[in-house]
Amino acid sequence: MSDEPFDRAEFVTYFRDEADELLHRIDADVLRLEGTATSGSPSPEIVNSLFRALHTIKGNAAMLGFADVANLAHGLESLCDLLRTGKMELSALCVELLFTGRDYLTTLVAKAPSDAQPPPGYDAFLVRLGSIAAAELSGAQEPDPASGATAQQTQQSLALSGSGRRPTIRVDIERLDHLLNLVGELVVNRTRISDIASALAAALGDDPAGKTLVESVASLARTSAEIQEALMKVRMVPIGRVFERFPRLVRDIAKARGKEVTLRVDGAQTELDKTIVDQIGEPLMHLLRNCIDHGIEIPPVRESLGKARAGTIALCAYHAGNQVVVEMSDDGAGIDTERVLAQAIENGIVGRDERLSDEEIVQLIFRPGFSTADVVSDLSGRGVGMDVVHKAVGKLKGHFSVSSERGRGTRFEMKLPLTLAIIGALLVRVGKELYAIPLDSVVESQRIEIADVRTIQSCEVVTLRDTIVPLVRLAEFFDVPSPRDPEKAMVVIVSIASRQIGLIVDAFEGEQEIVIKPLSDVVGTVAGISGATILGSGAIALILDVHALAADAYRSGKIARVELAAVQT
Repeated sequence: MSDEPFDRAEFVTYFRDEADELLHRIDADVLRLEGTATSGSPSPEIVNSLFRALHTIKGNAAMLGFADVANLAHGLESLCDLLRTGKMELSALCVELLFTGRDYLTTLVAKAPSDAQPPPGYDAFLVRLGSIAAAELSGAQEPDPASGATAQQTQQSLALSGSGRRPTIRVDIERLDHLLNLVGELVVNRTRISDIASALAAALGDDPAGKTLVESVASLARTSAEIQEALMKVRMVPIGRVFERFPRLVRDIAKARGKEVTLRVDGAQTELDKTIVDQIGEPLMHLLRNCIDHGIEIPPVRESLGKARAGTIALCAYHAGNQVVVEMSDDGAGIDTERVLAQAIENGIVGRDERLSDEEIVQLIFRPGFSTADVVSDLSGRGVGMDVVHKAVGKLKGHFSVSSERGRGTRFEMKLPLTLAIIGALLVRVGKELYAIPLDSVVESQRIEIADVRTIQSCEVVTLRDTIVPLVRLAEFFDVPSPRDPEKAMVVIVSIASRQIGLIVDAFEGEQEIVIKPLSDVVGTVAGISGATILGSGAIALILDVHALAADAYRSGKIARVELAAVQT
Protein backbone atom coordinates (compact mmCIF):
# COMPACT_ATOMS: atom_id res chain seq x y z
CA MET A 1 0.00 0.00 0.00
CA SER A 2 1.25 3.48 -0.86
CA ASP A 3 2.39 5.75 1.98
CA GLU A 4 0.87 8.78 0.22
CA PRO A 5 -2.36 10.10 1.75
CA PHE A 6 -4.01 10.43 -1.69
CA ASP A 7 -4.37 8.53 -4.96
CA ARG A 8 -1.37 9.89 -6.86
CA ALA A 9 -2.38 8.37 -10.19
CA GLU A 10 -5.73 10.12 -10.05
CA PHE A 11 -4.12 13.46 -9.20
CA VAL A 12 -1.61 13.05 -12.04
CA THR A 13 -4.53 12.51 -14.44
CA TYR A 14 -6.24 15.66 -13.16
CA PHE A 15 -2.96 17.57 -13.40
CA ARG A 16 -2.42 16.58 -17.03
CA ASP A 17 -6.04 17.37 -18.00
CA GLU A 18 -5.92 20.82 -16.43
CA ALA A 19 -2.41 21.51 -17.74
CA ASP A 20 -3.56 20.63 -21.26
CA GLU A 21 -6.37 23.18 -21.05
CA LEU A 22 -4.02 25.81 -19.64
CA LEU A 23 -1.41 25.18 -22.35
CA HIS A 24 -4.02 25.79 -25.05
CA ARG A 25 -4.94 29.04 -23.27
CA ILE A 26 -1.25 30.00 -23.16
CA ASP A 27 -0.98 29.39 -26.92
CA ALA A 28 -3.96 31.63 -27.58
CA ASP A 29 -2.63 34.38 -25.28
CA VAL A 30 0.86 34.36 -26.82
CA LEU A 31 -0.69 34.59 -30.29
CA ARG A 32 -2.64 37.63 -29.13
CA LEU A 33 0.55 39.09 -27.67
CA GLU A 34 2.35 38.56 -30.97
CA GLY A 35 -0.23 40.73 -32.67
CA THR A 36 0.77 43.66 -30.41
CA ALA A 37 4.54 42.99 -30.36
CA THR A 38 5.32 45.95 -32.65
CA SER A 39 3.91 48.38 -30.11
CA GLY A 40 6.19 47.17 -27.32
CA SER A 41 3.34 47.63 -24.84
CA PRO A 42 1.60 44.36 -24.00
CA SER A 43 -2.03 44.23 -22.97
CA PRO A 44 -2.22 43.87 -19.16
CA GLU A 45 -5.21 41.56 -19.58
CA ILE A 46 -3.29 39.13 -21.80
CA VAL A 47 -0.17 39.17 -19.66
CA ASN A 48 -2.15 38.58 -16.47
CA SER A 49 -3.94 35.67 -18.13
CA LEU A 50 -0.56 34.15 -19.07
CA PHE A 51 0.77 34.78 -15.59
CA ARG A 52 -2.18 33.02 -13.96
CA ALA A 53 -1.98 29.98 -16.24
CA LEU A 54 1.76 29.54 -15.67
CA HIS A 55 1.36 30.09 -11.93
CA THR A 56 -1.27 27.35 -11.75
CA ILE A 57 0.88 24.88 -13.70
CA LYS A 58 3.87 25.69 -11.49
CA GLY A 59 1.96 25.19 -8.26
CA ASN A 60 0.32 21.93 -9.33
CA ALA A 61 3.59 20.53 -10.69
CA ALA A 62 5.46 21.42 -7.51
CA MET A 63 2.79 19.74 -5.39
CA LEU A 64 3.24 16.48 -7.34
CA GLY A 65 7.03 16.73 -7.38
CA PHE A 66 7.44 17.43 -11.12
CA ALA A 67 10.51 19.65 -10.72
CA ASP A 68 11.27 20.17 -14.43
CA VAL A 69 7.72 21.36 -15.14
CA ALA A 70 7.69 23.61 -12.06
CA ASN A 71 11.09 25.16 -12.85
CA LEU A 72 10.20 25.96 -16.45
CA ALA A 73 6.77 27.32 -15.52
CA HIS A 74 8.47 29.48 -12.88
CA GLY A 75 10.95 30.85 -15.43
CA LEU A 76 8.18 31.74 -17.90
CA GLU A 77 6.10 33.19 -15.07
CA SER A 78 9.04 35.45 -14.16
CA LEU A 79 9.25 36.59 -17.78
CA CYS A 80 5.55 37.49 -17.70
CA ASP A 81 6.08 39.30 -14.41
CA LEU A 82 8.73 41.50 -16.07
CA LEU A 83 6.23 42.34 -18.82
CA ARG A 84 3.46 42.91 -16.33
CA THR A 85 5.46 45.31 -14.17
CA GLY A 86 6.87 47.19 -17.16
CA LYS A 87 10.50 46.10 -16.52
CA MET A 88 10.72 44.49 -19.94
CA GLU A 89 9.38 45.60 -23.30
CA LEU A 90 7.37 43.21 -25.44
CA SER A 91 9.44 42.11 -28.45
CA ALA A 92 9.59 39.36 -31.08
CA LEU A 93 12.30 37.67 -28.97
CA CYS A 94 10.01 37.63 -25.95
CA VAL A 95 7.20 36.09 -27.99
CA GLU A 96 9.50 33.38 -29.34
CA LEU A 97 10.68 32.60 -25.81
CA LEU A 98 7.09 32.15 -24.69
CA PHE A 99 6.24 29.95 -27.67
CA THR A 100 9.34 27.80 -27.20
CA GLY A 101 8.73 27.54 -23.48
CA ARG A 102 5.15 26.49 -24.10
CA ASP A 103 6.36 23.68 -26.41
CA TYR A 104 8.83 22.44 -23.79
CA LEU A 105 6.09 22.55 -21.16
CA THR A 106 3.83 20.43 -23.39
CA THR A 107 6.54 17.78 -23.74
CA LEU A 108 7.37 17.81 -20.02
CA VAL A 109 3.71 17.55 -18.96
CA ALA A 110 3.26 14.53 -21.24
CA LYS A 111 6.32 12.86 -19.66
CA ALA A 112 5.66 14.08 -16.11
CA PRO A 113 4.61 10.77 -14.51
CA SER A 114 7.76 9.02 -15.80
CA ASP A 115 11.42 9.43 -14.91
CA ALA A 116 12.37 10.22 -18.52
CA GLN A 117 15.06 12.81 -19.16
CA PRO A 118 14.00 16.33 -20.18
CA PRO A 119 13.82 16.93 -23.95
CA PRO A 120 17.01 18.00 -25.79
CA GLY A 121 17.76 21.69 -25.32
CA TYR A 122 15.64 22.03 -22.18
CA ASP A 123 18.53 22.84 -19.83
CA ALA A 124 20.03 25.35 -22.27
CA PHE A 125 16.67 27.03 -22.73
CA LEU A 126 16.16 27.28 -18.97
CA VAL A 127 19.59 28.91 -18.58
CA ARG A 128 18.83 31.30 -21.44
CA LEU A 129 15.50 32.23 -19.91
CA GLY A 130 17.13 32.93 -16.54
CA SER A 131 19.94 35.01 -18.05
CA ILE A 132 17.52 37.20 -20.01
CA ALA A 133 15.44 37.79 -16.90
CA ALA A 134 18.56 38.59 -14.88
CA ALA A 135 19.81 41.01 -17.56
CA GLU A 136 16.51 42.86 -17.57
CA LEU A 137 16.42 43.04 -13.77
CA SER A 138 20.00 44.31 -13.50
CA GLY A 139 19.10 47.39 -15.51
CA ALA A 140 15.83 47.98 -13.72
CA GLN A 141 15.15 50.14 -10.72
CA GLU A 142 13.88 48.77 -7.45
CA PRO A 143 10.15 48.20 -7.56
CA ASP A 144 8.16 50.97 -5.95
CA PRO A 145 5.33 50.34 -3.46
CA ALA A 146 2.79 50.66 -6.22
CA SER A 147 4.31 47.75 -8.18
CA GLY A 148 4.45 45.70 -5.00
CA ALA A 149 0.78 46.34 -4.48
CA THR A 150 0.15 45.17 -8.01
CA ALA A 151 1.96 41.92 -7.31
CA GLN A 152 -0.03 41.46 -4.12
CA GLN A 153 -3.27 42.09 -5.99
CA THR A 154 -2.24 39.51 -8.60
CA GLN A 155 -1.61 36.88 -5.93
CA GLN A 156 -5.01 37.67 -4.40
CA SER A 157 -6.66 37.34 -7.80
CA LEU A 158 -4.97 33.96 -8.23
CA ALA A 159 -6.31 32.80 -4.88
CA LEU A 160 -9.80 34.03 -5.67
CA SER A 161 -9.85 33.09 -9.36
CA GLY A 162 -12.10 30.12 -8.73
CA SER A 163 -14.43 31.77 -6.23
CA GLY A 164 -16.94 32.91 -8.85
CA ARG A 165 -17.05 29.62 -10.72
CA ARG A 166 -19.81 27.07 -10.50
CA PRO A 167 -18.68 23.88 -8.73
CA THR A 168 -17.58 21.18 -11.19
CA ILE A 169 -16.26 17.64 -11.01
CA ARG A 170 -14.09 15.66 -13.43
CA VAL A 171 -15.43 12.23 -14.36
CA ASP A 172 -13.61 9.50 -16.25
CA ILE A 173 -15.19 9.13 -19.71
CA GLU A 174 -15.31 5.34 -19.26
CA ARG A 175 -17.81 5.82 -16.43
CA LEU A 176 -19.98 7.95 -18.70
CA ASP A 177 -19.69 5.33 -21.46
CA HIS A 178 -20.90 2.69 -19.01
CA LEU A 179 -23.82 4.88 -17.98
CA LEU A 180 -24.65 5.48 -21.64
CA ASN A 181 -24.75 1.73 -22.30
CA LEU A 182 -27.10 1.30 -19.35
CA VAL A 183 -29.34 4.08 -20.62
CA GLY A 184 -29.31 2.41 -24.02
CA GLU A 185 -30.62 -0.79 -22.49
CA LEU A 186 -33.22 1.27 -20.62
CA VAL A 187 -34.41 2.81 -23.90
CA VAL A 188 -34.83 -0.63 -25.48
CA ASN A 189 -36.74 -2.02 -22.50
CA ARG A 190 -38.84 1.16 -22.20
CA THR A 191 -40.23 0.57 -25.67
CA ARG A 192 -40.79 -3.11 -24.97
CA ILE A 193 -42.60 -2.45 -21.67
CA SER A 194 -44.75 0.18 -23.38
CA ASP A 195 -45.83 -2.32 -26.05
CA ILE A 196 -46.61 -4.96 -23.42
CA ALA A 197 -48.59 -2.46 -21.31
CA SER A 198 -50.67 -1.38 -24.31
CA ALA A 199 -51.45 -5.00 -25.18
CA LEU A 200 -52.46 -5.82 -21.57
CA ALA A 201 -54.60 -2.68 -21.31
CA ALA A 202 -56.44 -3.68 -24.49
CA ALA A 203 -56.97 -7.20 -23.14
CA LEU A 204 -58.31 -5.90 -19.81
CA GLY A 205 -60.85 -3.69 -21.54
CA ASP A 206 -62.58 -1.34 -19.06
CA ASP A 207 -60.64 -2.63 -16.06
CA PRO A 208 -59.07 0.41 -14.26
CA ALA A 209 -55.90 -1.61 -13.72
CA GLY A 210 -55.17 -1.40 -17.44
CA LYS A 211 -55.45 2.40 -17.45
CA THR A 212 -53.26 2.64 -14.33
CA LEU A 213 -50.64 0.42 -15.94
CA VAL A 214 -50.53 2.54 -19.10
CA GLU A 215 -50.21 5.76 -17.06
CA SER A 216 -47.38 4.29 -14.95
CA VAL A 217 -45.52 3.16 -18.05
CA ALA A 218 -45.95 6.63 -19.61
CA SER A 219 -44.51 8.21 -16.45
CA LEU A 220 -41.59 5.77 -16.59
CA ALA A 221 -41.02 6.68 -20.25
CA ARG A 222 -40.91 10.41 -19.43
CA THR A 223 -38.45 9.88 -16.58
CA SER A 224 -36.17 7.63 -18.62
CA ALA A 225 -36.25 10.17 -21.48
CA GLU A 226 -35.17 12.92 -19.05
CA ILE A 227 -32.33 10.71 -17.77
CA GLN A 228 -31.25 10.04 -21.34
CA GLU A 229 -31.31 13.74 -22.24
CA ALA A 230 -29.43 14.71 -19.07
CA LEU A 231 -26.70 12.15 -19.72
CA MET A 232 -26.34 13.34 -23.29
CA LYS A 233 -25.86 16.90 -22.04
CA VAL A 234 -23.22 15.73 -19.56
CA ARG A 235 -21.27 14.17 -22.44
CA MET A 236 -21.49 17.33 -24.55
CA VAL A 237 -18.41 19.54 -24.76
CA PRO A 238 -17.75 22.63 -26.90
CA ILE A 239 -15.92 21.99 -30.15
CA GLY A 240 -13.79 24.98 -29.22
CA ARG A 241 -11.61 22.52 -27.28
CA VAL A 242 -10.42 21.34 -30.68
CA PHE A 243 -10.47 24.73 -32.42
CA GLU A 244 -8.17 26.32 -29.83
CA ARG A 245 -5.29 24.10 -30.95
CA PHE A 246 -5.24 25.50 -34.47
CA PRO A 247 -4.19 29.19 -34.31
CA ARG A 248 -0.69 28.15 -33.27
CA LEU A 249 -0.60 25.40 -35.91
CA VAL A 250 -1.62 27.85 -38.63
CA ARG A 251 0.98 30.36 -37.48
CA ASP A 252 3.84 27.84 -37.51
CA ILE A 253 2.95 26.22 -40.86
CA ALA A 254 2.39 29.55 -42.59
CA LYS A 255 5.69 30.86 -41.27
CA ALA A 256 7.51 27.73 -42.47
CA ARG A 257 5.97 28.11 -45.95
CA GLY A 258 6.63 31.83 -46.25
CA LYS A 259 2.93 32.63 -46.32
CA GLU A 260 0.68 34.99 -44.42
CA VAL A 261 -2.50 33.37 -43.14
CA THR A 262 -5.28 34.59 -40.88
CA LEU A 263 -7.48 32.03 -39.15
CA ARG A 264 -11.03 33.15 -38.40
CA VAL A 265 -12.96 30.96 -35.95
CA ASP A 266 -16.70 31.05 -35.30
CA GLY A 267 -19.08 28.79 -33.37
CA ALA A 268 -16.50 27.49 -30.89
CA GLN A 269 -19.25 27.04 -28.28
CA THR A 270 -21.15 24.56 -30.47
CA GLU A 271 -21.43 21.35 -28.46
CA LEU A 272 -20.83 17.76 -29.54
CA ASP A 273 -20.48 14.41 -27.82
CA LYS A 274 -17.01 14.20 -26.30
CA THR A 275 -16.26 11.02 -28.24
CA ILE A 276 -16.74 12.88 -31.52
CA VAL A 277 -14.83 15.96 -30.35
CA ASP A 278 -11.86 13.78 -29.39
CA GLN A 279 -11.75 12.17 -32.85
CA ILE A 280 -12.41 15.19 -35.06
CA GLY A 281 -9.12 16.95 -34.29
CA GLU A 282 -6.90 14.97 -36.68
CA PRO A 283 -9.17 15.34 -39.75
CA LEU A 284 -9.43 19.08 -39.15
CA MET A 285 -5.65 19.32 -38.78
CA HIS A 286 -5.20 17.60 -42.18
CA LEU A 287 -7.65 20.05 -43.75
CA LEU A 288 -5.82 23.05 -42.29
CA ARG A 289 -2.51 21.79 -43.63
CA ASN A 290 -4.09 21.23 -47.02
CA CYS A 291 -5.54 24.76 -47.09
CA ILE A 292 -2.20 26.33 -46.23
CA ASP A 293 0.04 24.14 -48.36
CA HIS A 294 -2.17 23.72 -51.45
CA GLY A 295 -4.74 26.49 -51.21
CA ILE A 296 -3.29 29.78 -49.95
CA GLU A 297 -0.83 31.42 -52.35
CA ILE A 298 2.39 33.16 -51.32
CA PRO A 299 2.00 36.95 -50.72
CA PRO A 300 3.54 38.15 -54.04
CA VAL A 301 1.26 35.87 -56.05
CA ARG A 302 -1.80 36.98 -54.10
CA GLU A 303 -0.94 40.63 -54.67
CA SER A 304 -0.49 40.03 -58.41
CA LEU A 305 -4.01 38.53 -58.44
CA GLY A 306 -5.48 41.53 -56.64
CA LYS A 307 -5.90 39.68 -53.36
CA ALA A 308 -4.79 40.70 -49.87
CA ARG A 309 -1.27 39.57 -48.93
CA ALA A 310 -2.65 37.46 -46.10
CA GLY A 311 -4.91 34.57 -47.00
CA THR A 312 -7.90 33.79 -44.82
CA ILE A 313 -9.04 30.42 -43.53
CA ALA A 314 -12.50 30.41 -41.95
CA LEU A 315 -13.42 27.64 -39.51
CA CYS A 316 -16.94 27.54 -38.13
CA ALA A 317 -19.40 25.14 -36.50
CA TYR A 318 -23.16 25.33 -36.05
CA HIS A 319 -26.18 23.14 -35.32
CA ALA A 320 -28.42 22.02 -38.17
CA GLY A 321 -31.26 19.89 -36.86
CA ASN A 322 -29.83 16.85 -35.12
CA GLN A 323 -26.43 17.38 -36.69
CA VAL A 324 -23.46 19.66 -36.24
CA VAL A 325 -21.96 21.16 -39.37
CA VAL A 326 -18.26 22.02 -39.35
CA GLU A 327 -17.09 24.14 -42.28
CA MET A 328 -13.58 25.14 -43.31
CA SER A 329 -12.94 27.43 -46.26
CA ASP A 330 -10.05 29.36 -47.71
CA ASP A 331 -9.74 32.20 -50.24
CA GLY A 332 -6.83 30.58 -52.05
CA ALA A 333 -6.27 29.15 -55.51
CA GLY A 334 -9.03 26.54 -55.43
CA ILE A 335 -8.78 23.02 -56.82
CA ASP A 336 -7.30 22.73 -60.32
CA THR A 337 -9.66 20.08 -61.74
CA GLU A 338 -7.61 19.72 -64.94
CA ARG A 339 -4.50 18.93 -62.95
CA VAL A 340 -6.38 16.55 -60.65
CA LEU A 341 -7.81 14.67 -63.65
CA ALA A 342 -4.42 14.49 -65.37
CA GLN A 343 -2.83 13.10 -62.22
CA ALA A 344 -5.65 10.57 -61.80
CA ILE A 345 -5.20 9.39 -65.41
CA GLU A 346 -1.44 9.13 -64.91
CA ASN A 347 -1.97 7.05 -61.74
CA GLY A 348 -4.41 4.76 -63.52
CA ILE A 349 -7.32 5.80 -61.30
CA VAL A 350 -9.35 7.09 -64.26
CA GLY A 351 -9.39 5.90 -67.85
CA ARG A 352 -8.32 8.36 -70.56
CA ASP A 353 -11.67 8.11 -72.32
CA GLU A 354 -13.77 8.36 -69.16
CA ARG A 355 -15.93 11.49 -68.88
CA LEU A 356 -16.32 12.99 -65.41
CA SER A 357 -18.13 16.06 -64.13
CA ASP A 358 -16.18 18.68 -62.15
CA GLU A 359 -17.82 17.42 -58.95
CA GLU A 360 -16.70 13.85 -59.66
CA ILE A 361 -13.17 15.04 -60.44
CA VAL A 362 -12.99 16.83 -57.09
CA GLN A 363 -14.03 13.57 -55.39
CA LEU A 364 -10.84 11.96 -56.75
CA ILE A 365 -8.77 13.77 -54.11
CA PHE A 366 -10.29 11.40 -51.54
CA ARG A 367 -8.63 8.37 -53.14
CA PRO A 368 -5.90 6.78 -50.96
CA GLY A 369 -2.43 7.76 -52.12
CA PHE A 370 -3.66 10.58 -54.37
CA SER A 371 -1.59 13.79 -54.35
CA THR A 372 -0.89 16.63 -56.76
CA ALA A 373 2.15 17.91 -54.83
CA ASP A 374 5.28 18.16 -56.98
CA VAL A 375 7.65 17.70 -54.06
CA VAL A 376 7.40 15.46 -51.01
CA SER A 377 7.63 17.68 -47.94
CA ASP A 378 6.92 17.44 -44.25
CA LEU A 379 3.34 18.51 -44.98
CA SER A 380 2.31 16.89 -48.25
CA GLY A 381 3.27 14.89 -51.28
CA ARG A 382 2.81 11.34 -49.99
CA GLY A 383 -0.89 11.08 -50.77
CA VAL A 384 -1.91 11.02 -47.13
CA GLY A 385 -4.45 13.52 -45.88
CA MET A 386 -7.75 13.85 -47.72
CA ASP A 387 -8.45 10.11 -47.69
CA VAL A 388 -7.72 10.12 -43.95
CA VAL A 389 -10.28 12.90 -43.48
CA HIS A 390 -12.88 11.07 -45.55
CA LYS A 391 -12.43 7.81 -43.62
CA ALA A 392 -12.40 9.54 -40.21
CA VAL A 393 -15.66 11.39 -40.88
CA GLY A 394 -17.25 8.19 -42.21
CA LYS A 395 -16.19 6.35 -39.06
CA LEU A 396 -18.04 8.99 -37.04
CA LYS A 397 -21.21 8.30 -39.08
CA GLY A 398 -20.85 11.72 -40.65
CA HIS A 399 -20.58 13.04 -44.19
CA PHE A 400 -17.76 14.99 -45.81
CA SER A 401 -18.06 17.10 -48.95
CA VAL A 402 -15.93 19.64 -50.79
CA SER A 403 -16.67 22.40 -53.27
CA SER A 404 -14.16 24.63 -55.02
CA GLU A 405 -13.94 27.51 -57.45
CA ARG A 406 -10.74 28.03 -59.40
CA GLY A 407 -8.96 31.15 -58.17
CA ARG A 408 -11.54 31.86 -55.47
CA GLY A 409 -10.94 29.15 -52.90
CA THR A 410 -12.17 25.84 -51.51
CA ARG A 411 -14.86 24.94 -48.99
CA PHE A 412 -14.93 21.74 -46.94
CA GLU A 413 -18.02 20.65 -45.03
CA MET A 414 -18.45 17.96 -42.38
CA LYS A 415 -21.89 16.93 -41.15
CA LEU A 416 -21.58 15.10 -37.86
CA PRO A 417 -24.16 13.47 -35.56
CA LEU A 418 -24.61 14.97 -32.11
CA THR A 419 -23.96 11.56 -30.58
CA LEU A 420 -22.88 8.12 -31.73
CA ALA A 421 -24.92 6.14 -29.23
CA ILE A 422 -28.68 6.79 -29.49
CA ILE A 423 -30.34 8.15 -32.64
CA GLY A 424 -33.77 8.55 -34.14
CA ALA A 425 -34.46 6.21 -37.04
CA LEU A 426 -37.12 5.33 -39.58
CA LEU A 427 -37.80 1.59 -39.51
CA VAL A 428 -38.57 -0.06 -42.86
CA ARG A 429 -39.25 -3.61 -43.92
CA VAL A 430 -37.70 -5.28 -46.95
CA GLY A 431 -38.94 -8.82 -47.43
CA LYS A 432 -38.74 -10.34 -43.97
CA GLU A 433 -35.84 -8.08 -42.89
CA LEU A 434 -35.98 -4.89 -40.83
CA TYR A 435 -33.70 -1.91 -41.54
CA ALA A 436 -33.23 1.36 -39.65
CA ILE A 437 -32.52 4.55 -41.61
CA PRO A 438 -31.10 7.44 -39.50
CA LEU A 439 -33.60 10.30 -39.49
CA ASP A 440 -30.79 12.80 -40.07
CA SER A 441 -30.55 11.48 -43.63
CA VAL A 442 -34.28 11.18 -44.36
CA VAL A 443 -35.91 13.92 -46.41
CA GLU A 444 -39.34 12.31 -46.84
CA SER A 445 -41.07 8.98 -47.35
CA GLN A 446 -43.93 8.40 -49.76
CA ARG A 447 -45.71 5.99 -52.06
CA ILE A 448 -45.09 6.36 -55.78
CA GLU A 449 -46.78 4.77 -58.76
CA ILE A 450 -44.71 2.33 -60.77
CA ALA A 451 -45.96 4.06 -63.92
CA ASP A 452 -43.96 7.15 -62.86
CA VAL A 453 -40.69 5.19 -62.69
CA ARG A 454 -38.46 5.44 -65.78
CA THR A 455 -35.38 3.47 -66.74
CA ILE A 456 -32.15 5.25 -67.76
CA GLN A 457 -29.11 3.17 -68.66
CA SER A 458 -30.72 0.12 -66.98
CA CYS A 459 -31.21 2.13 -63.76
CA GLU A 460 -34.50 3.39 -62.35
CA VAL A 461 -35.28 7.07 -61.69
CA VAL A 462 -38.35 9.07 -60.74
CA THR A 463 -39.10 12.77 -61.08
CA LEU A 464 -40.32 14.42 -57.88
CA ARG A 465 -41.16 18.13 -57.96
CA ASP A 466 -39.06 18.68 -61.10
CA THR A 467 -36.07 16.89 -59.55
CA ILE A 468 -34.73 13.64 -61.01
CA VAL A 469 -34.14 11.16 -58.18
CA PRO A 470 -32.26 7.91 -58.88
CA LEU A 471 -33.71 4.83 -57.16
CA VAL A 472 -32.14 1.90 -55.36
CA ARG A 473 -34.14 -1.24 -54.58
CA LEU A 474 -32.87 -2.37 -51.17
CA ALA A 475 -34.12 -5.90 -51.83
CA GLU A 476 -31.78 -6.18 -54.82
CA PHE A 477 -28.92 -4.28 -53.18
CA PHE A 478 -28.86 -6.63 -50.17
CA ASP A 479 -30.06 -9.67 -52.14
CA VAL A 480 -33.18 -10.10 -49.97
CA PRO A 481 -36.04 -12.18 -51.43
CA SER A 482 -38.96 -9.82 -52.01
CA PRO A 483 -41.54 -9.84 -54.85
CA ARG A 484 -42.04 -6.58 -56.74
CA ASP A 485 -45.36 -4.79 -56.49
CA PRO A 486 -46.48 -4.13 -60.10
CA GLU A 487 -48.48 -1.02 -59.20
CA LYS A 488 -46.79 0.94 -56.42
CA ALA A 489 -43.52 1.36 -54.53
CA MET A 490 -42.74 2.70 -51.07
CA VAL A 491 -39.79 5.11 -51.29
CA VAL A 492 -37.62 6.78 -48.66
CA ILE A 493 -35.89 9.87 -50.05
CA VAL A 494 -32.50 10.42 -48.40
CA SER A 495 -30.10 13.33 -48.77
CA ILE A 496 -26.43 12.79 -49.57
CA ALA A 497 -24.44 16.02 -49.90
CA SER A 498 -26.13 17.93 -52.72
CA ARG A 499 -27.85 14.81 -54.08
CA GLN A 500 -30.97 12.86 -53.26
CA ILE A 501 -31.64 9.19 -53.87
CA GLY A 502 -34.72 7.09 -53.28
CA LEU A 503 -34.58 3.80 -51.39
CA ILE A 504 -37.37 1.43 -52.43
CA VAL A 505 -38.70 -0.62 -49.51
CA ASP A 506 -41.71 -2.87 -48.93
CA ALA A 507 -43.25 -1.12 -45.91
CA PHE A 508 -42.76 1.67 -43.38
CA GLU A 509 -42.68 0.50 -39.76
CA GLY A 510 -42.62 3.90 -38.03
CA GLU A 511 -40.03 6.01 -36.23
CA GLN A 512 -38.16 4.92 -33.11
CA GLU A 513 -35.14 5.81 -31.02
CA ILE A 514 -32.51 3.12 -31.40
CA VAL A 515 -29.29 2.18 -29.65
CA ILE A 516 -26.42 1.65 -32.08
CA LYS A 517 -24.46 -1.56 -31.67
CA PRO A 518 -21.37 -2.20 -33.83
CA LEU A 519 -21.23 -5.30 -36.01
CA SER A 520 -19.26 -8.22 -34.64
CA ASP A 521 -15.76 -8.82 -36.01
CA VAL A 522 -17.05 -12.22 -37.08
CA VAL A 523 -19.53 -10.51 -39.43
CA GLY A 524 -16.96 -8.01 -40.65
CA THR A 525 -17.72 -5.02 -42.87
CA VAL A 526 -20.97 -5.07 -44.85
CA ALA A 527 -21.45 -2.51 -47.63
CA GLY A 528 -24.19 -0.05 -46.73
CA ILE A 529 -24.52 -1.23 -43.10
CA SER A 530 -23.09 0.73 -40.16
CA GLY A 531 -24.35 -1.37 -37.26
CA ALA A 532 -27.37 -3.05 -35.73
CA THR A 533 -29.96 -2.40 -33.06
CA ILE A 534 -32.27 -4.44 -30.85
CA LEU A 535 -35.87 -3.21 -30.96
CA GLY A 536 -38.36 -3.24 -28.11
CA SER A 537 -39.97 -6.35 -29.57
CA GLY A 538 -36.65 -8.17 -29.37
CA ALA A 539 -36.22 -8.11 -33.16
CA ILE A 540 -32.89 -7.05 -34.69
CA ALA A 541 -32.71 -4.31 -37.31
CA LEU A 542 -29.66 -3.46 -39.39
CA ILE A 543 -28.75 0.25 -39.51
CA LEU A 544 -28.17 1.67 -42.98
CA ASP A 545 -25.14 3.80 -43.80
CA VAL A 546 -26.80 5.73 -46.62
CA HIS A 547 -23.59 7.47 -47.69
CA ALA A 548 -21.66 4.21 -48.04
CA LEU A 549 -24.67 2.58 -49.70
CA ALA A 550 -24.95 5.36 -52.28
CA ALA A 551 -21.20 5.37 -52.93
CA ASP A 552 -21.22 1.61 -53.53
CA ALA A 553 -24.30 1.87 -55.76
CA TYR A 554 -22.73 4.63 -57.89
CA ARG A 555 -19.44 2.75 -58.11
CA SER A 556 -21.07 -0.52 -59.17
CA GLY A 557 -23.46 1.10 -61.66
CA LYS A 558 -26.56 0.11 -59.68
CA ILE A 559 -27.74 3.70 -59.60
CA ALA A 560 -28.19 6.18 -62.44
CA ARG A 561 -26.15 9.37 -62.65
CA VAL A 562 -28.49 12.33 -62.38
CA GLU A 563 -26.55 14.20 -65.08
CA LEU A 564 -27.09 11.32 -67.50
CA ALA A 565 -30.74 11.07 -66.61
CA ALA A 566 -31.23 14.79 -67.17
CA VAL A 567 -29.64 14.62 -70.63
CA GLN A 568 -31.87 11.75 -71.71
CA THR A 569 -35.11 13.22 -70.35
